[in-house]
Amino acid sequence: MAGGATITNGVNNKYTADGSGGLSASQEMSSTDGSVIIYAYAPYQNSWSAYNTANGFSVRTDQSSDADYLASDLLYASITTATGSANLSFTHKLSRVCLTITNSTGADLSGVTVKVLGTKTSTTLRLSDGALGEASGETSDITLASNISIAAGGKQTVYGIVVPRQTVAAHTELFSIHYGEKTVYWKLGDAAVTFISNNSYKASIDIEPNTISGTISVATTPGL
Repeated sequence: MAGGATITNGVNNKYTADGSGGLSASQEMSSTDGSVIIYAYAPYQNSWSAYNTANGFSVRTDQSSDADYLASDLLYASITTATGSANLSFTHKLSRVCLTITNSTGADLSGVTVKVLGTKTSTTLRLSDGALGEASGETSDITLASNISIAAGGKQTVYGIVVPRQTVAAHTELFSIHYGEKTVYWKLGDAAVTFISNNSYKASIDIEPNTISGTISVATTPGL
């Protein structure tokens, strides 16, 4: 945007990161105003053509692959610049959950499927100010990992993206871990958890043949 108007060739262009902090392609744009505001987001949405409206976004319900995980990780940046290069610093707009599973006593943890249970999967993002909407839509389970194995004495962390601005009540089953013919559930304790934008929620679980235990904590720098 420049001077309150969209600049020529400036609407919802698609770029690809080059892996070194830059872009692999460019789009020539022009404006009669010397200062421009750049709004950027990822992953690319073909239908997002308006910068000052609530654009719909949903996380994938199966995030067991890297591609589907990244397709769920909504990023946003904005900068005002007059000349030269514009350095965009992106923020994670959604929340991340991380579950570390430890196989301390040698349970048969092969073919394991891990899910986060019963959260709303849709929201909106307004590009003009980065405002995130309320969590919306039907609740759904999200698969974080599928058909993984954890050796005796080993551990593995699985990750997923969830929509913030929703609360999971105390004593609610938040994760399920299915292996063999068993399904065990990780349940919140006495405190509810409210998912907040750009926060990461770390939980741990120790699976023995018939018992589980775990805790949850919050970290404010999620990473990917």
